[in-house]
Amino acid sequence: MKICYILTEIANGGAERVVLNLCQYFSAHGDDVSLVSLKAINEQNPIYREFAALNIPIYSANISKWNIFNYFQLGKIIRKINPEIIHSHLFHGNILSRLLKRDKKTCRLVNTIHIMEYRKSAFWRFKLDAITFKLCDVHTSVALSTAEFQSKKLNVPIDSFKIIKNGINLPSKLTAEKIDFFRRKFNLDNYHKVIGSVGRLDYQKGFDRFLELLPQFESIVPDGEKWAYLLIGDGVETDKLKSIHKKCHTDKIEVIFAGFYPEANSMIGLFDCFVMPSRSEGYPLVLLEAMSHGVPILVNNISCIIEALTDYPNYAVTDFFNNSSETIAESLAEMLKKNKIEYSSVATVAEMAENYKKTAYL
Repeated sequence: MKICYILTEIANGGAERVVLNLCQYFSAHGDDVSLVSLKAINEQNPIYREFAALNIPIYSANISKWNIFNYFQLGKIIRKINPEIIHSHLFHGNILSRLLKRDKKTCRLVNTIHIMEYRKSAFWRFKLDAITFKLCDVHTSVALSTAEFQSKKLNVPIDSFKIIKNGINLPSKLTAEKIDFFRRKFNLDNYHKVIGSVGRLDYQKGFDRFLELLPQFESIVPDGEKWAYLLIGDGVETDKLKSIHKKCHTDKIEVIFAGFYPEANSMIGLFDCFVMPSRSEGYPLVLLEAMSHGVPILVNNISCIIEALTDYPNYAVTDFFNNSSETIAESLAEMLKKNKIEYSSVATVAEMAENYKKTAYL
């Protein structure tokens, strides 16, 4: 197969990681794979270097709000690649790929939605999506709940979407040597409990809310103990989150901003509780990674997150934005009393890729 993947940008996000995994899988199995970024490429970005290591053709259309006429450059790139399958991800790529793809006989267009878009400003996105919806051959969604949300917004039947859930490369289990290395690197030996989160530092992820709540959690820290909140990731809200931390500082819970870390998926195994306070999500890869480690998990009450946790016994749900701080603190305290479990039912990249091949590509 000759597959062209389209992304809005090559950045450190879940959709980008899914595409990286698909590129790795299909190129390793002998398929002709290429990647197009709508935005300019930052070659210093760690995930770009992972794409580049695959030795696949990577193109940029250099589209921006100041340079929308590069839409025509995107068309030239697609004609040059001449793919059998165009697989686009996220809103901008989905819409532009529909407008570019005219010949249904020689090229199959697949669009994937990854997230429930709650922002009020998304009204016109849904309008444009609905108008161009029939120009796509196959619509896929990473979760049933995401498809249900999208079908209501676009007023299309739910069976218009094929559900293909994300899979992961299972992170390696922590050895005693790795545990010692990570604990020393981030000075974790000084703390009795380690609460952790992993993700882009932006508004969607809700880390601002969790940091604001930290002073309210002092009551659940036993006398004589000190806990750590390890936040792994980087993003546009890094400075804002550090400012919130200064305002909401507590002596009993130390916040460690770890930044982007390539072995974050393995480090999750160190956490006494993995916390996901997201305002919105799709089918989170980092949540699947936490499940693969068997760690206790506390999540915000979002349908797609709960869908991913359906068969996982070691989690609890709270509402980080509507429940009282006392209720949230109680939920966190309960999860910190639990132990890790053995869990082996997490979907893999191979399963995801083969689902795309059977369900969407052929």
